[in-house]
Amino acid sequence: MADQIEQLEDGQSQLEQGEAQLRDSRQELESRSEELSTAQRQTALTEEQRFVNEDGTVARGVVDFSESTTSMSAEERDHVTSAISGALPAGVVADYSVEITQDVSGLVGSTELIGIAVAAVVLFIVLGSIVMAGLPVVSAVIGCGTGVALVYALSSVVDMTATDPVLALMLGMGLGIDYALLITHRHRTNVLDGIPLRESIARATGTAGTSVLFAGLTNVIALAALATVGIPFLGTMGLAGAGTVMLVILASVTVTPALLSLVGHRAVPAKKWRERGFTENGEKVARQREVGPAASAGELASRMSARAQAQRIEADVRREALAAGNEPEALALARANKGWGAFVTQHPIAMIAVAVVVLLALALPAMQLRLGLPDGAAEPPGSTANTAYHVVSENFGAGANAPIVTMVSLPDESPTRERANAAAVDAAEYIAGMDGVVTAVPATISDDFRTALVTVTPETGPADSRTEELVKDLRDQREEIQDATGTDVGFTGQTVANIDISDTLNAALPVYMAIVLVLCLVIMLLVFRSIWVPVMATLGFIFSTVASFGAVVMVYQMGWGADFFGVHDPGPILAFLPILLVGVLFGLSVDYQIFIVSGMREAYMRGFEAHDAVRVGYRQGGTVVTACGVIMVSVFAGFIFAHVSVVRPIGFALAFGVAMDAFLIRTTFIPATMQLLGKHAWWLPRWLDRILPNVDVEGEKLNERLAAEDRKGREMLVETV
Repeated sequence: MADQIEQLEDGQSQLEQGEAQLRDSRQELESRSEELSTAQRQTALTEEQRFVNEDGTVARGVVDFSESTTSMSAEERDHVTSAISGALPAGVVADYSVEITQDVSGLVGSTELIGIAVAAVVLFIVLGSIVMAGLPVVSAVIGCGTGVALVYALSSVVDMTATDPVLALMLGMGLGIDYALLITHRHRTNVLDGIPLRESIARATGTAGTSVLFAGLTNVIALAALATVGIPFLGTMGLAGAGTVMLVILASVTVTPALLSLVGHRAVPAKKWRERGFTENGEKVARQREVGPAASAGELASRMSARAQAQRIEADVRREALAAGNEPEALALARANKGWGAFVTQHPIAMIAVAVVVLLALALPAMQLRLGLPDGAAEPPGSTANTAYHVVSENFGAGANAPIVTMVSLPDESPTRERANAAAVDAAEYIAGMDGVVTAVPATISDDFRTALVTVTPETGPADSRTEELVKDLRDQREEIQDATGTDVGFTGQTVANIDISDTLNAALPVYMAIVLVLCLVIMLLVFRSIWVPVMATLGFIFSTVASFGAVVMVYQMGWGADFFGVHDPGPILAFLPILLVGVLFGLSVDYQIFIVSGMREAYMRGFEAHDAVRVGYRQGGTVVTACGVIMVSVFAGFIFAHVSVVRPIGFALAFGVAMDAFLIRTTFIPATMQLLGKHAWWLPRWLDRILPNVDVEGEKLNERLAAEDRKGREMLVETV
């Protein structure tokens, strides 16, 4: 009986073990069934995903890098492409996306050099000699070359885009030539007025050099302010440009005077010397005015006496000329009554109307401005990036170039691979059912099983507005996806990042524009001590900037003149172009405003009637502003056909913007409005005049001190006599 009971207990124990094993087997079966179901669902999701086209002639692959491609050197990029191409069978050709083919090498091409050559021709026309034409270029090359070299050096430790050194080169060369031209032109004017060479160089540096310093710092501030937008690569771009401009300013006020000293009397052609009554070497000036540092006390007294006598004789001649109606101011006015400045001031209303109508007409397309970042479609036809983009689009759909990465995060305390995989499949199934989605496929799971990635392929390409709408829809339905899957969902990837950057820049543009406009008003108020001059200057800046936006939209978004400009695939405008354009044009517009209106203010302060002062001032500054405008347009236009496609719309926008600002605003709109305003252009409330600091950007104090010394010399001569 006992044996039977023991057998019964053993049997019961075996039965319980069997039941336990059965339960475990059932649980494993259920688990395997869930895994099988998940695998079947995942397989269904991948049915539309292809890495080899239908006829087996094209395959695509994705390479993940451990660091950003923008920080990779040209050698590293070449090593990657060479390794891949070298591993392919004979007859198989590989093309690569724009991310791996674009770098910061090969800065200057033939078209850029043509732009610099045009600038040199303009310098020869303005300055009248090959020696003087080469001087601003040499000064610009020294300053700009140093700046660009530093940008390249920093690219080894700072992530930079292909645009950073190109922008530094464009601004550095253009501004470097302009600033050196301003100082050189002032020196040339001084020596022709009889001022000794060394004194003329000092005066030019003290007056025009001060203008260069002030105008240049305005450009530096505008460029450095790009770092406040909140986009790291744009801040780097702005700081690279600002640093280069700082070095160009330094070269302009140091290298340029040194070169002028070396050039000596060759600053003026021999013919021009003779026309002004000097010898071919300008020796008459030296004998009458030059006081060497080693002169004895007797020689100094003799020379000062001769100088004072010459000034007294000159004063007598001026009085006689005044009685005859030929006083120098009258002669200056007679000269100013010729040329474009005179024409504009004779027809101010018509000129204002023409300028405003043209600029507003050009600005209309800006209402359709759409921002984005370039993709392979924007690269030159035949390039490997362009070929890769179109081959992928034709064989796998345009959306294959615009994958959207969905990040699925599990809230579980103890996540498992199976749970992570199931959550990724749940999210993928939900997203795959949305409009505009071709496939949504789980891609990978993190090592801690807390995060899974799902690759979403849209129907349209990265620059298509429908892709932007899909990203917006995904974010709008984020909560629904999370509720359906029990996970936390987010969206990232290059396509999403590009859209986010464009949205951020679009939102920052009005704020940045407002800051720049206020800054423009304040700077002009300080410089010219007037209410209406700053208002007109700011309006002109708005007109030229918006017109530039419109022109860019017409060419690069609508495709007008696409064949000529090499725009084979019109699309969204480079996202950071508008805000960059605002910053650069602001600095240049302030430069040109100072160059041309300061002459008008100087003439008005000398006693010219307000309307006459406009023409006299234009005669003084109009030539320089026109030459500077042509030079900047030439330098910028040289980059319209650059080998780096992203640079092309930047070159076009800057060239067009400078042309509008220099030729329609500063040399047409501003003189016409100043003519209409008359003396009211210089109105400033007394209370404001008392509190405003005196900003001497034209070296007025230096001129006043020199004039006082001349008067003191005449008084001493009278006392001696």
